[in-house]
Amino acid sequence: NFDFDKDFTITDNTCKTMEKGEALLLREKFAGKVALQTEQQLTQQATIASRNAANGIKAQKLFFDEELGQAEKAFAELEKRTLEFEREIERDIVAVEKEIVKDVTAVEKEIVKDVTA
Repeated sequence: NFDFDKDFTITDNTCKTMEKGEALLLREKFAGKVALQTEQQLTQQATIASRNAANGIKAQKLFFDEELGQAEKAFAELEKRTLEFEREIERDIVAVEKEIVKDVTAVEKEIVKDVTA
């Protein structure tokens, strides 16, 4: 059980009247606090913007580094396939030349046959 008079203190929550310069002093204190908070917020925002920019640059660097590796791999693959294609064309050219020689030889034989007959 509580004894109200011993355990509790009566507080006066009424507003007191301000003296003549006190309102101006309180307003100056408030304005100073607002200015400090604004400065702190601007500093925080500038720090966040700086970090975001740095992170963005790092992310772009990583992206382009990875892209460079992929581009190099693609170039190597393209070079390999180009060489294979060139070899295939060379084989085809040799085969076509053999067919042409065979056809020309056959035509020459026919001409010789026609001339001697």
